[in-house]
Amino acid sequence: MKKLQAVYEMLEYTFDSCLHSIPSILLLIMTTAAAITLSFYLQIIVHESGHLLFGKLTGYRFLSFRIWNKVLVREGHRWRMKTYSDRESIGQCLMLPPHITNRKTPYALNNLGGILLNGITGVFFLCLSFANIAFTYTAWLFTFTFGLFGIIMLIANGLPIKYFGNNDGANYLALRKNKSARYFYIKQLEQLPDLQKGKTYGDLSLEFNREIHAKDLSNPIIGWQRMLEYYSYLDQGLWEKARECLSAFQPVESLDKGMQYTIQLEELFLGIVMRENSAEIEMRYQKMKGFLKKNHKDIDTIRIHLAYKIYRDSQVLTYDERIKKQEGYRKEIKRRGRNYLYPGKAEFCMKMLRIIFDQYFCYTVAG
Repeated sequence: MKKLQAVYEMLEYTFDSCLHSIPSILLLIMTTAAAITLSFYLQIIVHESGHLLFGKLTGYRFLSFRIWNKVLVREGHRWRMKTYSDRESIGQCLMLPPHITNRKTPYALNNLGGILLNGITGVFFLCLSFANIAFTYTAWLFTFTFGLFGIIMLIANGLPIKYFGNNDGANYLALRKNKSARYFYIKQLEQLPDLQKGKTYGDLSLEFNREIHAKDLSNPIIGWQRMLEYYSYLDQGLWEKARECLSAFQPVESLDKGMQYTIQLEELFLGIVMRENSAEIEMRYQKMKGFLKKNHKDIDTIRIHLAYKIYRDSQVLTYDERIKKQEGYRKEIKRRGRNYLYPGKAEFCMKMLRIIFDQYFCYTVAG
């Protein structure tokens, strides 16, 4: 009986101790979570700042600085905050190349600057966390996690990985191995200010388009050049030429996942524009349905999803019902395009939807 009493008292003491320590445990969990979250976001800012710093050191000029969907841009002498969603990255710092010949244009430090600064800060703060310094627990935890995430981002972005697009290491190798990729990389960066000024893809100069061999399309930079050509043909209403651009990517298995999704989405869109048979359109939509819903903030995804909705409405709604729906779709794309980083891209999407409306509703949306 005495033994049972002793066990009971021990359990009671243990329970009371745990009960009193719960606030301490919760505080520890919250502090750790806060340190991890803050360190992660700060290292993203460090990473993009690395692109900015090393880009400036090699003569590049600032264009935009994005974290999630918030973008800082400079328009004349004023700084503005814009919006832009990219399904492939959390942050991005874009720099314009220096005005020198392509052969001498530097690209290594601009591309690798992010991981270099991650590595420098990571090593420094990890060494600091293990140094003989009297830190408080909170200060030590932040120092350690900040350094750790620096090393993690160095590895994650430095090891060449091509899954949903190129990371920094893969992008550097793609540029280093292919002269055409370096050429198109510079030209693509130079076109971004035009899209910011409101020019659409059809307005962009394609005079630099060299012959692109099919085997090179697995290089994302060269592949994107062919996609720019595709968008230009769409903008001009040259559907067959646009189809030829998409067909050049077949089979898509050699492409990274991001480009595969892009091609499949545009095949759905082009099928709707060219009024292919319903079975083909539905098959493509069902294949990409989940992706469309998951990436609902990307303006190109919105364009394609709304195009499908217009097509679908034409099959099941009366004319008056379609007209009511049309106004909602128009407001949706205009809302997404408001304060968008690239007004030219937003206008292109609006123009494409006008064409879809004309084809399926016989009614033009006001701009």
